[in-house]
Amino acid sequence: MNADYLHKFMFPELDIRGHLVLLDQSLADATAFAEYPDTVYELLAQSLCTTVLLSATLKIEGSTSLQARSTGPVSMLMAEANHRHEIRGIARFSETPASSRINEAFADKATLAITLSPEKGQRYQGIVALSHPTLAACVEDYFERSEQLPTHLWLFQHKASDSAQTPGRMRTGGLLIQCLPTDDRARQALEWERIGHLANTLKVEEVFDLPVVDILYRLFHEDDIQLLSSDKVRFSCSCSEQRFLDALHSLPVDERESMRKEQEVIDLTCQFCGKAYHLPSSSLAPAG
Repeated sequence: MNADYLHKFMFPELDIRGHLVLLDQSLADATAFAEYPDTVYELLAQSLCTTVLLSATLKIEGSTSLQARSTGPVSMLMAEANHRHEIRGIARFSETPASSRINEAFADKATLAITLSPEKGQRYQGIVALSHPTLAACVEDYFERSEQLPTHLWLFQHKASDSAQTPGRMRTGGLLIQCLPTDDRARQALEWERIGHLANTLKVEEVFDLPVVDILYRLFHEDDIQLLSSDKVRFSCSCSEQRFLDALHSLPVDERESMRKEQEVIDLTCQFCGKAYHLPSSSLAPAG
């Protein structure tokens, strides 16, 4: 079963790797705490799928996030996945965008920030303009400019009316292939074009209806390909009382002091998972 699993595979003779993921129940769980119109839901689903694929390219323990802000119909979009393949995400919108094309849902000059946050080590952020109509094209642009690793990304969506988990919404899948460093760059360049052409023939119905081994065989049956692992993807939120306290302590002193004096209990709700927190105002350190 492909659903809610990240599948990693490799072309060992070509130094090319790939990842395939399909989000169903994990996507339903991650979007259960807000009402999104279809176009916004599709953008958030694509972003969650993309973060899973991007996090799989890293050899670190930590999280990968996509975040975009603008003054357009969608004012904020954020998706996150960690090395345990746990996802969460949120979107804000002032009006329903007419299209799920990312460059139309956001205002002109909007940018996409891709942030890598290792549990140990330095945080890294790359920024790319949302100048392409699809999220996949924007991410490919990011890799071309920032990582210099040839990368192709395909995102697929399918109305999930036949799914018990996400009735009436979208299931989302993604395929990412990427070159690895090699001593034989000329040969890899030729093979990269061929592998990309084959991957581009993948159809939506194949992504959602076929087992992963059948998908890989249909696409690359002439190549030596290894399915390395299949790891479960699920929704999980990293919110905690301490994180909310840290956020409150980052507020301006006068605002924090006003809350401490005027409220006995500070009621907060996590927008990712809907969990309610009731923090005594005495837990805020007094100014000075």
